[in-house]
Amino acid sequence: MKIPLLTLARHKFVYVLLTLLFLALVYRDVLMTYFFFDIHAPDLAKFDGQAIKNDLLKSALDFRILQFNLGFYQSFIIPIIIVLLGFQYIELKNKVLRLSIGREVSYQGLKRKLILQVASIPCLIYLVTVLIIAILTYFFGTFSPLEWKSLFSDGSSLQRLLDGEITSYLFFTCVLLIGIFINTVYFLKIVDYLGNVTRSAIAYLMFLWLG
Repeated sequence: MKIPLLTLARHKFVYVLLTLLFLALVYRDVLMTYFFFDIHAPDLAKFDGQAIKNDLLKSALDFRILQFNLGFYQSFIIPIIIVLLGFQYIELKNKVLRLSIGREVSYQGLKRKLILQVASIPCLIYLVTVLIIAILTYFFGTFSPLEWKSLFSDGSSLQRLLDGEITSYLFFTCVLLIGIFINTVYFLKIVDYLGNVTRSAIAYLMFLWLG
């Protein structure tokens, strides 16, 4: 029995909206400058307001600033997405149980597949956000990944392996994706154990934010 990934989220628009919200928060400075910076303000009368606005926009589009915003906002947007998926998981788990009755299929095997597929959704949302940031900053000429080699001791094998900004950026993006995936699986295991998404969410968020 196959569980198609595209049918997991019953209300897909919610996750699309959360992805857009995630992007809007990451690009908050860009949006505020573009829509609300007044190039004709009285205190800019003696200056080229448009040139100043363009400089501010380019500064706000700097890859390092966007990465900082991404790191800050992912700390609560991703957990919210994971918690919302818990409600979908409970509903889908019950459907899988009903479908497995009277068939030569393993309920536990189907549930494991379901957990893995549900856990891939927040990873996909994060990956889409990262790709949009990378593509836009590359297009505007502000793409400059952080230098991660300083995190490793001189001459270490990891430092030699990650010799290059792009390589190190891809490596740490993969590490973050794995972390998101493990977090989601961990939360779904809590849901299985407690049998209640609200209590599971409280326990998970307390562990994540206060632990």
